[in-house]
Amino acid sequence: MDEFDYWRLADTFSLVDAAALICGIPPSEIRKDELDGQICFYFSPSEKTPQGYKLNNNFYAVLKTLKNAVRTKTLKVSHEAYLFNNLPLPQGPELNLEETLVGLKDLRNWLASRGFKTGFFFPEGETADYLTKEHPKYAPKLAACVRAWQYAIKLPDNGKTPKQNIDKWLREHASEFGMTDPDGRPIESAIEQCSKVANWETKGGAPKTP
Repeated sequence: MDEFDYWRLADTFSLVDAAALICGIPPSEIRKDELDGQICFYFSPSEKTPQGYKLNNNFYAVLKTLKNAVRTKTLKVSHEAYLFNNLPLPQGPELNLEETLVGLKDLRNWLASRGFKTGFFFPEGETADYLTKEHPKYAPKLAACVRAWQYAIKLPDNGKTPKQNIDKWLREHASEFGMTDPDGRPIESAIEQCSKVANWETKGGAPKTP
């Protein structure tokens, strides 16, 4: 496994790490520097200039966009942090891009709303518009069925039936689709309904030996 595989364990990301992953850049290769009193982040460790590491235009664009989205409240963050030891700016304290954190779900929804539905944050491939909460006709159970099906069809033989794999995914993600009770437990009737729709192996029988 490479660095990207291990980053899939995370459920929150700093804005710097998120920008790198969106651009397909390993976060470990991002460099931090200070230019004209301002903290800057660069990628391209092999091309160092007298001013610091060479700026990657894609990474810079994404990082700046994330920063502006947080300031304008179009991107919801789980933790917002600021730098108070730098020069005063007209817009107020500078956002701390390393300490401000955004959740995986909020980041994916924000990316999808901007038309980005592939890449690191969409390992299951492109997400259709109707599967995002921003769609005016969004149907949670329909989205759950499709997402569970997408997950199950890509699994190698693991000794379980398609329905068992689908049930497992639906229970693990039930809260994302409003299929939990007030105590946070999956609602079994809703799981069963979606599982029947997503299951393509309707004849039943024992699972194949992997």
